[in-house]
Amino acid sequence: ALAGALGVSLFRGMPTLLLQREMRFQTLVPIDLAETATFMSVAVALAWLGGGIWSFVAAVWTSRLVGAALIWRARPWPIGFGWDPATLRRALPTAGPLRLKDAISLVRMAMNPIVVGSLVGLPAVGYVTWAEGLASLAGFAAGAVNRVALSTFSRLQEDHESVRQTLRESARIGCAWYFPVAMLLIGLAPSIVHWIYSDRWAPAVPVLQLLLLSGMFIAPILVYDYLFIALGRASWVLGFEVATTALNLLLGIPLILKFGVLGYPMTKLLIGAAAVGVYLYLGRRLTGEVPLGVVLA
Repeated sequence: ALAGALGVSLFRGMPTLLLQREMRFQTLVPIDLAETATFMSVAVALAWLGGGIWSFVAAVWTSRLVGAALIWRARPWPIGFGWDPATLRRALPTAGPLRLKDAISLVRMAMNPIVVGSLVGLPAVGYVTWAEGLASLAGFAAGAVNRVALSTFSRLQEDHESVRQTLRESARIGCAWYFPVAMLLIGLAPSIVHWIYSDRWAPAVPVLQLLLLSGMFIAPILVYDYLFIALGRASWVLGFEVATTALNLLLGIPLILKFGVLGYPMTKLLIGAAAVGVYLYLGRRLTGEVPLGVVLA
């Protein structure tokens, strides 16, 4: 029932990309808000009327249709088939590594619950999934910055000083939100679980805390992927994804076997710590001086 809704989402893909490329985020934000409001309204109303699980299905379909209609009206795009070998040749050096990176990322994310579940049991999969969902709240600001990062860096790629300044400010904004929210969640995690989720979820508390700590390494460097893509280094982004996937297995399996479910966030923590050094080194090579203040912003 939900598979068809994914097809509806395809209709908003190209208009969304065009609006982002044109830096028309003032048009995108109201559409996103309308889609979210539609989903919540339909889901709550139908659930209250006794719709059960179909309330969620109807909410997904309705919100996707509303979002697709609004964004199509804001930025129409002619649907059709075409074949242009010259355009394909120009796009492949960037699009090829990025699509391969996306495919590897999907495999990695699908493997994580399989590895955790097979090594320490299905309850651990629930703890990890819950902890990752709550930890993602701390990365809200970084996600908002990253949404505009590629278009911004692409426009500034010839102005190295502006690129450096934008890089510093992007990292600073992401960290200014992430660090205090993460520290707050780390400190309040036991109380949040006890009062909201019940003590049955207590084993997930240290998982959440370690994931939030690992995010402190990742938050300052998330924007680097978009910097590398904008400056023609998409192959670097692919290389990072391949290395991350390999390290998830090489480090994750022995750590999970030794420490149980805690081995999963410990793996994330070690990979994040290593990634900071690699990203800053390559960022300095590409743009010049990148001060440590980017990380500590």
